[in-house]
Amino acid sequence: MTDASVNSNFARGVTGVEDILCVGTESGKILVFRIPSKGTDVTLQSTLKGLWKDVLVAGYGSGHLRVFSASTGKLAAEATAHARTINAIDIATDNGLVLSVSDDSFLRLWQIRLDKSPRLEYKHAENVTDIQLTGGKFVDAQGRALCLTGYDHNEIIFYVKS
Repeated sequence: MTDASVNSNFARGVTGVEDILCVGTESGKILVFRIPSKGTDVTLQSTLKGLWKDVLVAGYGSGHLRVFSASTGKLAAEATAHARTINAIDIATDNGLVLSVSDDSFLRLWQIRLDKSPRLEYKHAENVTDIQLTGGKFVDAQGRALCLTGYDHNEIIFYVKS
């Protein structure tokens, strides 16, 4: 008999695109699963294709934002994006605009640039006063509008690009 607590690994973030599900673990690994349209045959994949033009963006408890080649798994870019844990990331699928939100009360916008290797370009930051941000999502595929949620905050914060 084995002790389950010795081998346990807790999920720190979950996201999905089409039939792909990614789960970040407390140890820093990113597990990628393929979900069938019917049935229960969920399979663990070793590589990821199609998240956003072969790019995977991951946020870490250290506040780092890392960009990986999804097909090779190689680190392509890294930014010290936040002062505290990144709690949510979203990508506008039409143009590669990235949203990151953190315990530090900031939302930040980044642009993925596809050259020989993907790179990350800083675009904008906004401090949401006195709210520890826990969630963020673009409302449309172009990244023109987004919603945020905060810890112990009963409202959804909505931003629209003017």
